[in-house]
Amino acid sequence: MNSTTMRSTWVVLCAVLGCSVQAEAALYQIDDGTPNFVMGAPAGHTLMVMTSYQEQPNAQVITSIGGFWGSGAAGNTVTLMLYDDPDDDGNPDDAVLLTSVNTTAGSLSDFSVPITPTEISGWFFVALLYDTPTGTTAAGTLDTDTQLARSWAAISDVGTFDINDLTNNDNPIQPVASLYTTSGDGAVMLRAVGVVPEPSTALLLSMGGFFLWAGRRRLFKRGQLFS
Repeated sequence: MNSTTMRSTWVVLCAVLGCSVQAEAALYQIDDGTPNFVMGAPAGHTLMVMTSYQEQPNAQVITSIGGFWGSGAAGNTVTLMLYDDPDDDGNPDDAVLLTSVNTTAGSLSDFSVPITPTEISGWFFVALLYDTPTGTTAAGTLDTDTQLARSWAAISDVGTFDINDLTNNDNPIQPVASLYTTSGDGAVMLRAVGVVPEPSTALLLSMGGFFLWAGRRRLFKRGQLFS
């Protein structure tokens, strides 16, 4: 069983069985921890903001999404999302949604929300989606001191945002500096935690697979298993 198969097996079994595994965690983060700018959209619109990351060794299974809340979204429901980048060019024009979770926003504070353990490969995106039906809802934050050109934004009317084709929105996905012209290439403050299974866990999974195979073979020889 190769390492990719082993990792995928662990993700599936943990999701099904709810197993708890001690694994070394790695934090995906490019912001410096200090917000300089809150990100909102006009009333009646939905805003998505996202930041891109590249898969790191020992962090291929994402277990939580975090970041820093803006000042105007406390108590509102927002959606945190994880996207794959199929061609690994760091551009979300063709991003593919992997998983999402709804949560309730806080105000001017760090946050971390568990997600279904999800395997990533190559480049991927961490996104925040929220509605502004009335007034101002500034759930996202931007670190303008970090100028890495790896953050993006899109806006559409409430109820029309296309999460599966980010180019199919009123203001399609584009570098954050294009929508927030005073920000430069600031970093949207979204992060992720990635892990891999402990070697001992991978070994147990391999042994489990072996014993299942051995038991099936034994039954077959005894004539108790026909296919």
